[in-house]
Amino acid sequence: MYIIQNDFFDVFEDNEKLYIKTKKQGFDISNFSELSASYPRMNITYFLNLKNALDNVSEDKVEIGVLKPQIELSISPDNTEVHFKLNVSNNELKSNRQQIIQSILSELESNKIVHGIIHTVLDEDIKTQKNILIAKATPAENGHDAIIKYLDLPDKKPTVREDGSTNYYEMNLIHEIHKNDYLGEKSPATKGIDGLDVKGNVIPSKPGKDKRLSFDRKTVAEFEENNKIILRALTNGALSHNQGKVSVLKHLVIPGDVGYETGNIIFDGSVTVKGTVCDDFKVIATEDISIDSPMGIGAAEKIVSTNGYIYIKGGVCGREKTLIHSKKSVFVKYANACTIIAEDTIHIGFYSLDSTLESKSILLNPEKGRIIGGTISAYAKIVTGAIGNSSERKTIVNVKGFDRKKVKKELDEILIKYKACLLELEKNKREMEVFSNSFKNQAELMKTHEYQYYNNILEKLTSELAELEQKRKSLSDYLDSKGEGEISIANNAYPQTFLEIKNLQKIIKKETSGTFYAQDNNLHSE
Repeated sequence: MYIIQNDFFDVFEDNEKLYIKTKKQGFDISNFSELSASYPRMNITYFLNLKNALDNVSEDKVEIGVLKPQIELSISPDNTEVHFKLNVSNNELKSNRQQIIQSILSELESNKIVHGIIHTVLDEDIKTQKNILIAKATPAENGHDAIIKYLDLPDKKPTVREDGSTNYYEMNLIHEIHKNDYLGEKSPATKGIDGLDVKGNVIPSKPGKDKRLSFDRKTVAEFEENNKIILRALTNGALSHNQGKVSVLKHLVIPGDVGYETGNIIFDGSVTVKGTVCDDFKVIATEDISIDSPMGIGAAEKIVSTNGYIYIKGGVCGREKTLIHSKKSVFVKYANACTIIAEDTIHIGFYSLDSTLESKSILLNPEKGRIIGGTISAYAKIVTGAIGNSSERKTIVNVKGFDRKKVKKELDEILIKYKACLLELEKNKREMEVFSNSFKNQAELMKTHEYQYYNNILEKLTSELAELEQKRKSLSDYLDSKGEGEISIANNAYPQTFLEIKNLQKIIKKETSGTFYAQDNNLHSE
């Protein structure tokens, strides 16, 4: 079949290959490119052959390229898209449009393209020699991962009012729970929807990843409600998220005062006292203790939490008798002639007068807080509005300090352990997921030894992560202090105030304020 014939040469096709026979010399090869543009199906692949043929007259045919198909169909390797290109001139498309469209459809059929054909493309203004999308797969829709929500615990820290000021003595330390109360939920993972490629083959979807609710099965149970798994309390008590696991701790509520009618309170769990603790009585609990009377307490013997927080809505007027001791933090309105020991932080809203305070950090309201007299000792930081008074009451404030490099090293080690534990947890979850997928019946799955094995590892690792996170937070609190120990005085430090940080001492001889901290064996201020 002849494609081009002129005085200089003939170009023709044989078995989809292009050949040239030169009749006369003198045709410039640069003009050949312009000429071939009018013939979109020509694809010159042997340019040297073409040049030699144009320079030499010969009766022999010379191969110069291939004849492109009128319709080029390209199918993506994953069978998700099909494009076509028309190797025809605009005039040819205009005069034979319906025939060419039918050829496109026939080409799709011969290549078994049966799904996702975009027929509207054929009704539009088709461009020649352009790749045009003609078919597209329906992609698979992967399932959604399970979504876990838990009932939030109140923040165990002073609240910030709308005006930006801090309320140091209004807290909801204990979240009281009743039987059947909602504690959390899981929206299960979805399976996903399979797709189809352009040849009608199924594109499998991936199911969403499951997640496990972590809860104490003695005090919390899961129920299927409205296509969700709902956690509900099995008993009355106090909400806890101890070590990442939701549970309901025992909770004793004293509706009035702790006194002669109740006797001393010693309880395994949390205790809420709606009234006060009378003189010479004590409350000892393993978990949080909340004393809600705005009057606070007087000369009670002791308030001790062996594993939790202590909140006293009012103050403590201890008459040098009362001991407040918490495994975690203590929150009081004021401290007067008492002893408060907390392993984490002591928060005081108003003042400390002639009291013994000992904690990692001691934080008073920087606007109104005042320390007068007593023995004040922290390991990392003391923050207050004022120390001493205008009568020059002797007040000694001591920060024992810490080794910043050592704490930083410990923190780095904790983070390495945390990462390793997290990787182990993810590995266990993947193995558990693979095993769980082999069971269609959840009840049967939970009875297997393998399930219990994976579940025990999961709970152990979750507990370790929670413990490491608690250590990380504790070490980070140290590093939040300036230098290697800090005393911050927002308003006034009066004469006869004695500051000591890491055995570095400073006596205040005239009213001053600022932040004092130890660094490089020197006491700095700013």
